Amino acid sequence: MAAAGAVSARLDAERGGTVVSPSGIELTVPAHVLTRNANATITPLSGGVVDVHLDAPWSGRVRVGLPVSGAGEGALMAHYRDGAWHVEDAAVADGRLTASVDSLSPFKMVKCLFGGEEGITKCLLKQGIKMIPSSLAKKIGLDVTNTCGDVLDLSSWLGGGACSAGDPPGWKAHTPSATPNTAGGGDSGSSGDGTGASGGRAAPEYGSVALERGPRKDSGYRYTLTFSGWAPGTALQVECFDSASPSGFYGFTLIADASGAATTSQCYSSDGSDHWATANGVASNHVSWTAVAAPPASTVHGEQEGSHGVNTFTNYHNASGMGPRIAAGQWVDVTCKVYDPTIPSVTPGGYWYRITSSPWSGAYYSPANTFMNGDSWGGPYTHDTDFAVPDC
Repeated sequence: MAAAGAVSARLDAERGGTVVSPSGIELTVPAHVLTRNANATITPLSGGVVDVHLDAPWSGRVRVGLPVSGAGEGALMAHYRDGAWHVEDAAVADGRLTASVDSLSPFKMVKCLFGGEEGITKCLLKQGIKMIPSSLAKKIGLDVTNTCGDVLDLSSWLGGGACSAGDPPGWKAHTPSATPNTAGGGDSGSSGDGTGASGGRAAPEYGSVALERGPRKDSGYRYTLTFSGWAPGTALQVECFDSASPSGFYGFTLIADASGAATTSQCYSSDGSDHWATANGVASNHVSWTAVAAPPASTVHGEQEGSHGVNTFTNYHNASGMGPRIAAGQWVDVTCKVYDPTIPSVTPGGYWYRITSSPWSGAYYSPANTFMNGDSWGGPYTHDTDFAVPDC
């Protein structure tokens, strides 16, 4: 089963296609953009963020549409790329705010077109948007006569700051209004230093990342990562490292909750002695541990596949390395389970079984939620995972 609100569809490279989620989020892929047939997935995340993904290489542009009401007054599309949120040049058509993009990752809608120039700027900063194209700034009502070239730095603009060395001819700092701006319910104006009566500045751009050695996993340990002090809804691009893989060995995206915090234990390592992680370029502390003896072989558990059958994979993280299929109703032996909910259809549950029967011989995994897990063949079906199966 897919995660609530998520949708996945197979697209043909020659024809392209359109995928629409239950909530109306739309991805349109033109013909010949994909290098091969691909799965297109739309997955809602927390904080109004949606992750849009194609699991095959592609080049060119695709269209992403976020549903809006009415004419979409005040709506902007934000796209998380290159380690930051950016505003896309989007337009409303057929009930969606749609943009043509050349990369896919998390998207969200922000409504910031209120409160005059300073209200708009403060709202964008609070959403994690630090810079926007001058052409787009002009469209949404910001004075771009004072910008540095083609890009408007919102923090400098709001605070009356200067450009870097080599300012373009004629550039001058924006001078914030000293009088309250109440149009459209915006914040009060800022003083000349950009602090303002209500703080004026956006929430902190960067928080912190803390690493602790987590539970044992095979002959290593999981990374228990704690994120705090981030702006709510920030998309955290997390990368895990160890001294054997100093360029990183595993990456994923996590969304900060309403308090700007998040926790995860997705990474694990038995390599090297030094371990650390980063989030949006912010490094954690380093923690040392070394490989330990692998635990003894687990007791074999018999599990019956459900009524549809299921594929097997050598790599459960991205469902690659497909192996022999398990037939509907077939009993197989499993030795352990591993938690990795990256593939939407593995949720609810999020676990994979390691299949030890021949011909899989412990080299292949299948989603646990496709098995009966002790439920009767005719139902009711209440168990997504058999927790008598130990962790790998």
